[in-house]
Amino acid sequence: MTNLPEPNAQPMPPLPVPPGPAPRVAKLALASLVLGVPGIVIPLLGPAAFVCATMALRRIHHHPSLTGRKLAITGMLCGLLGSVTAILLALGLYFVVGPIGQDSRRISRIIAQELKYFDYKMQVLADYLATTHPDGKYLVITYGQSSYNADRFDAIQSALKPLNIVKIHELPVPAKTDPDPLTAQAFDQAIADHPGCTIVISTVGLPMDYSQMAYWRRPADQRPKLVLVDAFLYDRKSALQEGTILAAVLYRPDAEYKPNEPMPDDRDAAFHKR
Repeated sequence: MTNLPEPNAQPMPPLPVPPGPAPRVAKLALASLVLGVPGIVIPLLGPAAFVCATMALRRIHHHPSLTGRKLAITGMLCGLLGSVTAILLALGLYFVVGPIGQDSRRISRIIAQELKYFDYKMQVLADYLATTHPDGKYLVITYGQSSYNADRFDAIQSALKPLNIVKIHELPVPAKTDPDPLTAQAFDQAIADHPGCTIVISTVGLPMDYSQMAYWRRPADQRPKLVLVDAFLYDRKSALQEGTILAAVLYRPDAEYKPNEPMPDDRDAAFHKR
């Protein structure tokens, strides 16, 4: 005989379920918001905010105890906006700064090439004078050495080493607002300060007021010969014919200036090209 429960007996209450972990905000969601809001103004933070938001949404999906979905979405939107801005800025820098950098390199290459042309020109002139006037005592008139023309000044010194250079007379480098220091008076004074020189090499040509130079009024046998580099002869071609101007190095009138065309490696070929 079995014991049956009484008809009016109450069922046993269910056992209490232990509470689950308390919900908490995902740290990556907070990080996406912290990075995303300033990322609108600082575009470099945008991609980081977007990545943090993506990872936060993935973790929230797999872990119900994590909250912060709205924070992550907000951070994602801000990060996306910052990322787009960063991409646009990068494209702008590529299309604006890139060509500027290319132009800068091109200008530097042209300057270096023109300096090489000048160096070759001075070398050819020095070789000519060393051959035709080996006993000459030379005075060089040029602009003084400065950061602006240091390479050109060095080229002059190096090229003229075969000659007996008594003195390199340095004129002040002209400033933009100051008058040109190359005047008839300054040219005459440089010659007067070195009476023992028999040949004057001027790498700065003749002064604009050349006609006022006392040099022209001196007897021919009492004035040094002139060698002019890159000078306008003006109306002094007769001085070239009579030998007062011993030599002049000028640009060829038929030469075409093509800065993008490479110069010849051979010195004499480069000289005759210009």
